[in-house]
Amino acid sequence: LTVVIKESMPVGSYRAAHNWVYPRDDNDSRNVYARALECFYREAQLIARTGSKEPNPHIVGVKTCFKANNTAYYVMDYVKGTPLTTLYGVCIPAEQLSKLLLDLLDGLSYLHRLRISHLDINPANIFLKKEDHVPVIIDFGAAILLDDAGQRCGISYSKGYSPPEQLRGCEVNETADIYALGATMYRLIAGRTYAEGSPRLAAMPELAARYPAAMLRSIDKAMAERCFDRWQSADEWMQDLKGGNLVKKLILLAVVLVGLVVLILAADYYACSGVPATSPDVE
Repeated sequence: LTVVIKESMPVGSYRAAHNWVYPRDDNDSRNVYARALECFYREAQLIARTGSKEPNPHIVGVKTCFKANNTAYYVMDYVKGTPLTTLYGVCIPAEQLSKLLLDLLDGLSYLHRLRISHLDINPANIFLKKEDHVPVIIDFGAAILLDDAGQRCGISYSKGYSPPEQLRGCEVNETADIYALGATMYRLIAGRTYAEGSPRLAAMPELAARYPAAMLRSIDKAMAERCFDRWQSADEWMQDLKGGNLVKKLILLAVVLVGLVVLILAADYYACSGVPATSPDVE
């Protein structure tokens, strides 16, 4: 059995002799360290406990967690595959990208129902399994257990993927993960990391021929600067994407039905307007 062990190493901490981890020697650092360590351990316990009963195929399995060396650790499944970063420079077909996005939203929905926010969604933390290319979200080192007020612990972020409020060290909620997933999709589609002032996907004419406008607009909405302008949940975003797919299917069905009706009417018209065979003259 191959596993991965993740260590809690909050920002500002350091490793001393015998692998012990300590915060800097001031009150603020000690308080931040203690809070981050508590959140890390609580979150790992929750995922390990719930995941063993109701695992989600898009969230890495956490086996157990423990404390040692003045810090905490959790043991998670080893995902044999490749990170999304291997898709850089690849023109991903629209249907494949849509499935990838829906799979990841299913994983986020599972986490958020547990009141967990990952807070480090980016291409390096999403692996495609070797055997079936199913996406799996890994590395919960920055994750927090949300309360009703959306409080957060510690200070960590990934530039180009974390939302503005996380970069500022402010309170976050589930929409931080929504933003980060949107930024991940942006990197795969646009071929570059999003930065302030970058054009939105729906405004790039070169993408119009490859991806549905509704999908591009949905990703742009996920990356709204203000959290209340984004999709408010993974479920809401999924419903919008699935609704868009349903509309496309209904339109296609309508076009096919109209075509069939036209063919039937045309056949009837030619059958009725054909020259009838004449009876021979009867002497």
